[in-house]
Amino acid sequence: MNITNKVLLITCIAIISACTSSPTQNNEQKIIKSVPAKNEVVKQEQSDLQIIAENFSQTKDIQQLNLSLLGLANQAIELEQCNRANTIIKHIQPSLSLDLIHIANLFKAECNLKQLDYLDELASKGPLVKQTENWLATINNQVLSFYSEQFKTNSLIERKVIALAKINAISGNHEVAINQFLSLPNSKEYLAKTEYGNLLWKWFSLAEPESRSALVYRFPTLQNYKVLIDTIEDNSINDVTRKAILNEWLQGEVSKNNLELLPEQITQFINFNSDGSQKIAVLLPLTGRLSSQGEAIKQGLLTAYLEKVEQAKENNNQYDTSIDFIDTGSFDTLKSSVSNEMLASYDTIIGPLLRSHVNAINSMNLSNTKKLLLNKNSILNSSDINVKNLVGTFSLSPEQEASQIVALMRDQNILNPVLISDDASISKRMVEAFLKNWESSELNDSKYFAPQIITYEDNKGMRVGITSSLDVLQSQRRIKQLTNLTQDRLISVTRNRRDIDAFVVFARPDDVELINPIIESSISLFSEKQLPVFASSYSYDHKQNKNSQRDLRNLIFIDMPWLLPSGRETQLSNQVDILFNQPPSTFLRLFAFGYDSLSIADNLAKLTTFDHMNHQGLSGILSANEQNELIRQLDYIQISGN
Repeated sequence: MNITNKVLLITCIAIISACTSSPTQNNEQKIIKSVPAKNEVVKQEQSDLQIIAENFSQTKDIQQLNLSLLGLANQAIELEQCNRANTIIKHIQPSLSLDLIHIANLFKAECNLKQLDYLDELASKGPLVKQTENWLATINNQVLSFYSEQFKTNSLIERKVIALAKINAISGNHEVAINQFLSLPNSKEYLAKTEYGNLLWKWFSLAEPESRSALVYRFPTLQNYKVLIDTIEDNSINDVTRKAILNEWLQGEVSKNNLELLPEQITQFINFNSDGSQKIAVLLPLTGRLSSQGEAIKQGLLTAYLEKVEQAKENNNQYDTSIDFIDTGSFDTLKSSVSNEMLASYDTIIGPLLRSHVNAINSMNLSNTKKLLLNKNSILNSSDINVKNLVGTFSLSPEQEASQIVALMRDQNILNPVLISDDASISKRMVEAFLKNWESSELNDSKYFAPQIITYEDNKGMRVGITSSLDVLQSQRRIKQLTNLTQDRLISVTRNRRDIDAFVVFARPDDVELINPIIESSISLFSEKQLPVFASSYSYDHKQNKNSQRDLRNLIFIDMPWLLPSGRETQLSNQVDILFNQPPSTFLRLFAFGYDSLSIADNLAKLTTFDHMNHQGLSGILSANEQNELIRQLDYIQISGN
């Protein structure tokens, strides 16, 4: 057997072995959707490789051999099997001609794009994006044109353009992506396929509003998308009105034969059960130990409801919605009076507040009822959400605040923070969420350090923990040793560790007023840099006086906009302060929570269906994730050092 045949045999054996072995646990597994049975794939692959080997033994044409193996890689990509495609390319890469390297790079770029689609939001996409951009930039169009027919597929040049459009969209350049895609000679043929129609709709909805008109002018085929997106983004209407407008428009377009493939998101939206007048049941603990919390939420929701009634009157319309407040009690067990029969007549349920009550409501047969649950639910399955049943969750989750603190610190390129936490359960939840997001954040890198954690139960433990973390105690011990070694008077200044670049505090407001000065006094006079201190809403009190603010200088708080100074200057804030006698921060947060819940319930189908939509609420900018959980984007404030 000559050397070439030996190389061929080794290559084929390696490919068969790699492609038939169990796949490794990595992100590429997520892209496998629906493929033939594994045994069938293996048998077909072995048969194809045998044919390729036999042909090569006769022709000795290494170029044709590699073309045939790239053909197998192309088939694997069409079957959503990028692991197999990449394995084939990896084994033949050293023997590829310059021309075939262009083909291989296109296939690898397409597989990277599939992997990017399925990466977690917090995963690092930067390296994959850069690698894909580099591969696409080096591909020669003349080579792609020459080899397209041999792969019995769509034009390889068109595939490259689509890949470029996708990578631009991933990088946020949606207008560029749309221009590239719709400039294809066969773009209409692609748009007849659901996959590409949905992709173009997604890019158009994510494009800057001011650029959409220019895109429609250049590509009239986008006119229908413009009408649809304008209706979706109209904040003056709710889901019921929005659905009615869309249905009326769609019927007219169908009768004119002027409607192309409808985006999947639009179909999903109009299928949700949100017709006619709405009857809402609000489930809250209005008696027992949690009654004060329930009452604050109720007052916020009732205020929002009365505002909507007044706004409708001013516009000569009617807010055709009624609300009933139902007491769930404050015990772990839901009140027996709150039953399936009682709730069956309602179109929408807001609440309940306790997690055990949420689970009880989820177990009821309320298949045609929209639900906005005011706590994370532990038993929400995919079967709970269908075209007639919409379920979302909205809560003042401390975990969300911790994750946003991580994002804020990453923006400031903080590498090595120290966490300070009291012994409260809410603090433990935030510490756990912080660590999880710190480890998996999008800028995760070996230069980032695992945060040091300090927990305390009293003021002494607080002070010792902070000074120990900065090595101030060790510096003080060295000074004492030197003092004992000489009778001369020593002038000394303690030094602190120089690698720590921030603190994160999860503690009560009174404790933070002690913690911040301890940190400030522990920083060496030799250091010119003021270490930032970050804290959540748990540590923020909007009534802090000037004396308190002096102890909090340079501290960065994250909280809902309505509690920060700019939010306290609105007409609604003034009215609430007067009506409820200058209520504390806790009341205001729950009031805002209730106030926002009504607007969310009115627009839940919009928020959970369309990825780009959000709602500017008192409690933050609200948007829904893939689990229909409302995420609050909070504001932050830094206390002035003056």
